[in-house]
Amino acid sequence: MEVQIFMSEDNKALIYDNDQLTEFNSLVSELGLKCDNHIDKHKSPIPYLWLDEATVRAFQIICPTAEKIEKYRFEIPIEILRNVKLANTEKYFDWIEIWSNTKDPDPFCIGRVYKDDDAREKKYHWNASYYLIGRWGSEGKPVNELVKDAIKIASHRILTHASTTIAKMSSWKSCPEDWARNYIFNNDSETREVISKGGNAIDYELPF
Repeated sequence: MEVQIFMSEDNKALIYDNDQLTEFNSLVSELGLKCDNHIDKHKSPIPYLWLDEATVRAFQIICPTAEKIEKYRFEIPIEILRNVKLANTEKYFDWIEIWSNTKDPDPFCIGRVYKDDDAREKKYHWNASYYLIGRWGSEGKPVNELVKDAIKIASHRILTHASTTIAKMSSWKSCPEDWARNYIFNNDSETREVISKGGNAIDYELPF
Protein backbone atom coordinates (compact mmCIF):
# COMPACT_ATOMS: atom_id res chain seq x y z
CA MET A 1 0.00 0.00 0.00
CA GLU A 2 1.27 3.44 -0.92
CA VAL A 3 0.54 6.50 1.20
CA GLN A 4 0.79 10.06 -0.15
CA ILE A 5 0.89 13.20 1.98
CA PHE A 6 0.20 16.43 0.10
CA MET A 7 2.08 18.99 2.17
CA SER A 8 3.91 22.06 0.88
CA GLU A 9 7.54 21.97 1.96
CA ASP A 10 7.63 25.79 2.25
CA ASN A 11 4.67 25.92 4.64
CA LYS A 12 5.86 22.81 6.45
CA ALA A 13 8.85 24.78 7.74
CA LEU A 14 6.50 27.35 9.29
CA ILE A 15 4.93 24.73 11.54
CA TYR A 16 8.11 24.32 13.55
CA ASP A 17 10.02 27.58 12.95
CA ASN A 18 8.55 30.42 15.01
CA ASP A 19 10.87 33.01 13.48
CA GLN A 20 9.76 32.13 9.95
CA LEU A 21 6.12 32.07 11.06
CA THR A 22 6.46 35.55 12.59
CA GLU A 23 8.06 36.85 9.39
CA PHE A 24 5.35 35.21 7.26
CA ASN A 25 2.53 36.75 9.31
CA SER A 26 4.23 40.14 9.25
CA LEU A 27 4.62 40.10 5.46
CA VAL A 28 1.03 38.97 4.90
CA SER A 29 -0.20 41.82 7.12
CA GLU A 30 2.15 44.42 5.67
CA LEU A 31 1.30 43.57 2.07
CA GLY A 32 -2.43 43.37 2.78
CA LEU A 33 -2.64 39.86 1.38
CA LYS A 34 -5.46 37.38 1.84
CA CYS A 35 -3.79 34.03 1.28
CA ASP A 36 -6.07 31.03 0.78
CA ASN A 37 -4.12 29.02 3.31
CA HIS A 38 -3.71 31.81 5.88
CA ILE A 39 -6.71 31.52 8.18
CA ASP A 40 -5.43 32.76 11.53
CA LYS A 41 -2.43 35.03 12.09
CA HIS A 42 -1.72 33.32 15.44
CA LYS A 43 -1.01 29.93 13.90
CA SER A 44 0.89 28.55 10.93
CA PRO A 45 -0.79 28.61 7.51
CA ILE A 46 -2.44 25.43 6.30
CA PRO A 47 0.42 23.43 4.76
CA TYR A 48 -1.76 21.02 2.76
CA LEU A 49 -2.78 21.24 -0.88
CA TRP A 50 -5.71 23.59 -1.52
CA LEU A 51 -8.15 22.16 -4.07
CA ASP A 52 -9.90 24.24 -6.72
CA GLU A 53 -13.51 23.50 -7.71
CA ALA A 54 -12.54 21.47 -10.80
CA THR A 55 -10.25 19.19 -8.80
CA VAL A 56 -12.93 18.77 -6.11
CA ARG A 57 -15.44 17.65 -8.74
CA ALA A 58 -12.88 15.24 -10.21
CA PHE A 59 -12.14 13.71 -6.80
CA GLN A 60 -15.87 13.38 -6.08
CA ILE A 61 -16.23 11.30 -9.25
CA ILE A 62 -13.38 9.00 -8.18
CA CYS A 63 -14.56 8.75 -4.56
CA PRO A 64 -18.25 9.68 -4.32
CA THR A 65 -18.77 8.75 -0.66
CA ALA A 66 -17.75 11.40 1.90
CA GLU A 67 -17.99 10.97 5.65
CA LYS A 68 -16.38 12.58 8.67
CA ILE A 69 -13.22 10.79 9.70
CA GLU A 70 -14.75 9.90 13.08
CA LYS A 71 -17.35 7.76 11.30
CA TYR A 72 -15.00 6.03 8.85
CA ARG A 73 -14.99 2.31 9.68
CA PHE A 74 -11.98 1.08 7.74
CA GLU A 75 -8.22 1.11 8.27
CA ILE A 76 -6.39 4.44 8.07
CA PRO A 77 -2.58 4.35 7.70
CA ILE A 78 -0.49 5.75 10.53
CA GLU A 79 1.05 8.38 8.23
CA ILE A 80 -2.42 9.81 7.61
CA LEU A 81 -3.27 9.66 11.32
CA ARG A 82 -0.10 11.59 12.20
CA ASN A 83 -1.13 14.38 9.85
CA VAL A 84 -4.70 14.37 11.16
CA LYS A 85 -3.27 14.80 14.67
CA LEU A 86 -1.10 17.68 13.45
CA ALA A 87 -4.11 19.31 11.77
CA ASN A 88 -6.15 18.95 14.95
CA THR A 89 -3.34 20.31 17.14
CA GLU A 90 -2.85 23.33 14.89
CA LYS A 91 -6.63 23.73 14.41
CA TYR A 92 -6.25 23.95 10.63
CA PHE A 93 -9.70 22.59 9.81
CA ASP A 94 -13.27 22.75 11.03
CA TRP A 95 -13.64 19.08 10.18
CA ILE A 96 -11.88 16.31 8.27
CA GLU A 97 -13.50 13.90 5.82
CA ILE A 98 -12.59 10.59 4.21
CA TRP A 99 -13.71 10.25 0.58
CA SER A 100 -13.94 6.67 -0.61
CA ASN A 101 -15.26 4.32 -3.27
CA THR A 102 -16.28 0.76 -2.42
CA LYS A 103 -15.38 -0.48 -5.91
CA ASP A 104 -11.93 1.14 -6.00
CA PRO A 105 -10.87 1.67 -2.38
CA ASP A 106 -8.13 4.31 -2.64
CA PRO A 107 -9.50 6.95 -0.24
CA PHE A 108 -8.73 10.65 0.08
CA CYS A 109 -8.31 12.44 3.41
CA ILE A 110 -9.77 15.93 2.97
CA GLY A 111 -9.63 18.88 5.36
CA ARG A 112 -12.57 21.32 5.31
CA VAL A 113 -12.55 24.85 6.65
CA TYR A 114 -15.38 27.39 6.54
CA LYS A 115 -14.61 30.43 4.41
CA ASP A 116 -15.95 32.94 6.93
CA ASP A 117 -17.45 33.24 10.41
CA ASP A 118 -21.00 33.44 9.08
CA ALA A 119 -20.61 30.10 7.29
CA ARG A 120 -19.08 28.60 10.44
CA GLU A 121 -21.86 29.88 12.68
CA LYS A 122 -24.61 28.65 10.37
CA LYS A 123 -22.71 25.48 9.40
CA TYR A 124 -22.91 26.18 5.68
CA HIS A 125 -20.91 23.16 4.55
CA TRP A 126 -21.20 24.30 0.94
CA ASN A 127 -19.26 27.45 1.84
CA ALA A 128 -16.08 25.71 2.96
CA SER A 129 -12.71 25.19 1.29
CA TYR A 130 -11.13 21.81 0.53
CA TYR A 131 -7.56 20.75 1.31
CA LEU A 132 -5.99 17.45 0.34
CA ILE A 133 -4.19 15.99 3.35
CA GLY A 134 -3.38 12.59 1.90
CA ARG A 135 -4.39 9.52 -0.04
CA TRP A 136 -3.62 5.84 0.29
CA GLY A 137 -4.14 2.71 -1.77
CA SER A 138 -2.65 0.39 -4.34
CA GLU A 139 -0.79 3.11 -6.24
CA GLY A 140 0.17 6.72 -5.80
CA LYS A 141 -0.67 9.21 -8.54
CA PRO A 142 -0.12 12.95 -8.91
CA VAL A 143 -3.21 15.15 -8.87
CA ASN A 144 -3.16 15.80 -12.63
CA GLU A 145 -3.27 12.05 -13.30
CA LEU A 146 -6.19 11.64 -10.91
CA VAL A 147 -8.08 14.36 -12.78
CA LYS A 148 -7.45 12.47 -16.04
CA ASP A 149 -8.80 9.31 -14.41
CA ALA A 150 -11.93 11.20 -13.36
CA ILE A 151 -12.48 12.40 -16.94
CA LYS A 152 -12.26 8.80 -18.19
CA ILE A 153 -14.74 7.60 -15.55
CA ALA A 154 -17.16 10.44 -16.30
CA SER A 155 -16.86 9.90 -20.07
CA HIS A 156 -17.69 6.21 -19.68
CA ARG A 157 -20.73 6.97 -17.51
CA ILE A 158 -21.98 9.63 -19.94
CA LEU A 159 -21.58 7.26 -22.91
CA THR A 160 -23.39 4.44 -21.09
CA HIS A 161 -26.17 6.77 -20.03
CA ALA A 162 -26.49 8.18 -23.56
CA SER A 163 -26.62 4.70 -25.14
CA THR A 164 -29.30 3.56 -22.69
CA THR A 165 -31.33 6.73 -23.27
CA ILE A 166 -31.10 6.43 -27.07
CA ALA A 167 -32.23 2.79 -26.93
CA LYS A 168 -35.14 3.68 -24.66
CA MET A 169 -36.20 6.60 -26.87
CA SER A 170 -36.02 4.40 -29.96
CA SER A 171 -38.32 1.90 -28.27
CA TRP A 172 -40.76 4.67 -27.28
CA LYS A 173 -40.73 6.00 -30.84
CA SER A 174 -41.29 2.62 -32.51
CA CYS A 175 -44.20 1.51 -30.29
CA PRO A 176 -45.59 4.46 -28.30
CA GLU A 177 -49.01 2.84 -27.84
CA ASP A 178 -47.47 -0.17 -26.10
CA TRP A 179 -45.60 2.12 -23.71
CA ALA A 180 -48.75 4.18 -23.11
CA ARG A 181 -50.61 0.99 -22.20
CA ASN A 182 -47.70 -0.04 -19.97
CA TYR A 183 -48.05 3.22 -18.09
CA ILE A 184 -51.84 3.16 -17.80
CA PHE A 185 -52.14 -0.49 -16.77
CA ASN A 186 -48.81 -1.06 -14.98
CA ASN A 187 -47.88 2.47 -13.85
CA ASP A 188 -44.43 2.23 -15.46
CA SER A 189 -42.30 4.88 -13.73
CA GLU A 190 -40.11 5.85 -16.70
CA THR A 191 -43.08 6.30 -19.02
CA ARG A 192 -44.93 8.23 -16.31
CA GLU A 193 -42.01 10.69 -16.11
CA VAL A 194 -42.07 11.20 -19.89
CA ILE A 195 -45.81 11.81 -19.94
CA SER A 196 -45.63 14.20 -17.01
CA LYS A 197 -43.00 16.23 -18.91
CA GLY A 198 -45.26 16.50 -21.92
CA GLY A 199 -43.22 14.14 -24.06
CA ASN A 200 -39.74 15.44 -23.22
CA ALA A 201 -37.91 12.16 -22.69
CA ILE A 202 -34.42 13.60 -22.40
CA ASP A 203 -32.86 13.61 -18.96
CA TYR A 204 -30.21 16.29 -18.88
CA GLU A 205 -28.87 15.27 -15.46
CA LEU A 206 -25.43 13.71 -15.74
CA PRO A 207 -25.22 10.15 -14.34
CA PHE A 208 -22.88 10.95 -11.43
